[in-house]
Amino acid sequence: MRLKDFNIVYQIARTELRVIFYSPVAWLILVVFAVQCGFSFCDVIWPAIKSQSLGYEVQALTGSVFTSGKGIFPVMLEHLYFYIPLLTMGLMSREFSSGSIKLLYSSPVTSAQIILGKYLSVMIYCAVLLGVILVYVGLGALTIGHMDGTLIFSNFLGMYLLICAYAVIGLFMSCLTSYQVVAAIGTLAFLSFLNFIGGVGQEIPLVRDITYWLALNGRVGLFVAGMINTENLIYFLVVIAAFLLLSVWRLQAVREKQPGRKKILKLTGLAVGVVVLSYVSSRPFLTWYWDTTATQSNTISVLSQDLLRQLKGELKITTYVNLLDANYESGLPAAHKKDFERFRPYARFKRNLKLDYVYYYDYAGYKYLEAANHNALEDQGIGFGVSAEELKKVLDDAGAKVVSAHIYPFNMENYKKVIEYNQKIGNTTVIYPMEYFSSRDDVMRKVEMYEQMGKIAAEEGMTFLYHNHYHEFQEFDGETVMDAIVNNTDPEHVNLELDTYWTLRGGVDPVEAMKHFGTRIKKLHQKDLVKDSKNPVNMFDIVGKDTIIDQKLWVGTKCNDDFTEIGYGCMDIQSIIDTANKIGSMDYIILEQDATKLNQLESVKRSMEGFHKFGGIVWE
Repeated sequence: MRLKDFNIVYQIARTELRVIFYSPVAWLILVVFAVQCGFSFCDVIWPAIKSQSLGYEVQALTGSVFTSGKGIFPVMLEHLYFYIPLLTMGLMSREFSSGSIKLLYSSPVTSAQIILGKYLSVMIYCAVLLGVILVYVGLGALTIGHMDGTLIFSNFLGMYLLICAYAVIGLFMSCLTSYQVVAAIGTLAFLSFLNFIGGVGQEIPLVRDITYWLALNGRVGLFVAGMINTENLIYFLVVIAAFLLLSVWRLQAVREKQPGRKKILKLTGLAVGVVVLSYVSSRPFLTWYWDTTATQSNTISVLSQDLLRQLKGELKITTYVNLLDANYESGLPAAHKKDFERFRPYARFKRNLKLDYVYYYDYAGYKYLEAANHNALEDQGIGFGVSAEELKKVLDDAGAKVVSAHIYPFNMENYKKVIEYNQKIGNTTVIYPMEYFSSRDDVMRKVEMYEQMGKIAAEEGMTFLYHNHYHEFQEFDGETVMDAIVNNTDPEHVNLELDTYWTLRGGVDPVEAMKHFGTRIKKLHQKDLVKDSKNPVNMFDIVGKDTIIDQKLWVGTKCNDDFTEIGYGCMDIQSIIDTANKIGSMDYIILEQDATKLNQLESVKRSMEGFHKFGGIVWE
C-alpha cells in the first residue's frame, strides 16, 4: 500500500473512531465489558485469597484466574459475540441510510479504502475494549507471584483475533442493508450460528470436518491453553481477509453494475482460495507450535519427543470403545475431533499420527438389558447412535436382548419413530424415565399425555411404563403424583416401573408401595443404599414436601455417594423380591447401578454377584 493510500485509510479510520466514541453505545459496551470482567475476576480471585489466608497453598494462580473454566478469558470469550453487533451495525448501514455514501462514491476514495478505513477503526476500538482486561491483569500481577506473562499474551492474541473476525463479519453484514437494526440482528444470528455450528453433524466424517472448521470460537481453545500454532493464526487471517474482500465487492457492486457471471467467478475463486489455504495450513507437517506457558505444560517431555521421532512410518492409535460402558460417548464419532485434541501434544512431534476406533459390546454377563437414551430428539434409537439393524445383529450375536428402554425427551413428533426403532430391535417396552411437576394442574396435564402415549404404544403392541424417582411421592392437593398417574390412566395403556431405591428415598417403604400399586407394576428397578449415609433416607427431610422440585434442585439432591452395589447396602431386597413374586405382574427386576466408587462395569458385576445371594430370582 502506497503512503498516500494509507493516509486515506487512516483518515477514514480516524473519522469513524470519532463517530464511534460520540455514540453512547460504544461507552456502554466498555462499561458492561469492564463490569463483567470484574465479576469474573472476583469470582476466581476471592476463593484463592480466602484459601491462602486459611493457610492453604495456592498453586497455578495465573491459569486459575485467567484461563480456567471460570477465568476471565474463557468467560468473556463465551459472551464476546454479543457485543459486536451493536458496534458494527452502523459502519456502512449508516452511510447508506443517510445518503453520505454518495459523497464517498463521488470522491476519489476507492471501495477498498473505505472498507479498510472502517475496519481499522473497529480494530482500534476492539484493542481498547480488550485493554480493559489489562486492568485486571495488573491487579493479578500485584497478587500473583511469578505470573505467567506469556500465557496471558497467548490469551490476548487469541481473543483479539476472534473479536477482529467477529468485527469483519459485522462489517460485511452492515454492507448488505441500510437498516442498522437489521444489520445488528443479522450479525448476531450469523455469529450465533458460527458459535454453535461446531457441534453439528460431528457423527458424519465429511460434515464433521466442515462444521468443525466453521466454528470460530473453537479455534481459540489452544490460545487459552497457552499454545499458539500457525494453523489457527492462518485460519483467522483467512477469515478476516475473505470477509474484507466480500465487503469490498459488495460496496463495488452497489457503486457500479457488474454482470452476474463476473460475480459468480469472483465468489468461486474466493471459495477455492479459502479452501486451499485452509487445507494447506492444516497439514501436520506444515503446522508449527509455540508453547507460551512458563512451565511448558503443553509440551511433552524431551524423552517422549525422542521416542516419537524414533518411530518410523505412520503411528496409529486404536481406541476400543465399549458401547455399554458409562463413558462410551467420549469414543463416538461425534467426539473424534475433541479426542484428537487430547493427542495434539503428541501429533506436534509425530506429524503422521492417526486415530482409529473399534466399537464393541461387553454386557458383563447380563442377557436381558434395559437401555437408556436421554438424547431422543437427535437419536430416536436407544442412545448408541447406531441403526436398529446394526444393533439387532450385535445383540443377537451376543445372545442378549433389550427388554425395555428409557427414552427422553418424549414428544409426539419423535414418539412413533422411537417405537418403530424399538420394534426393530425386538424391544416391547418403552419407559418414560422422569418428569418434574409444579402443581396439580401440571400433574394432570402430564398424566393426560402419558395416557395418550400409552394408547399409541398399545396400538403398536408395545407397553408404556412410567419410572419414578423420589419426587413423585410429593403430594398435590392431597394426592401423590404416583397415585395421580395410576388413578387417572387406563391400566391397558399406562403402568409403572417402580424404582425401589427412589421409593425409599421418597419416604415410602418399597414393600408397602408394591402392595399399594399391585399389578400396575410391570417392572422393578433395584439398587442399594449405603449403610452409613450422611443424608436422611427420606429426601423430603432435605428439600421439604412443599418444595417445587425442578431439574436443578433434583440434581443438587441426588447424592451420588449414597449409591452402592446390591447386597452391600441397607435395603431389604429379599422382602422386595418375595413381594414381587406374590404380586406376580413383574417380569423383570432391573439391576440399575448408578454411579458408585467403582468403575461402572465393575460395579454392575459386583451387584450381580450380590444379587445372586438372594432367593426367588430366576437367572438365565
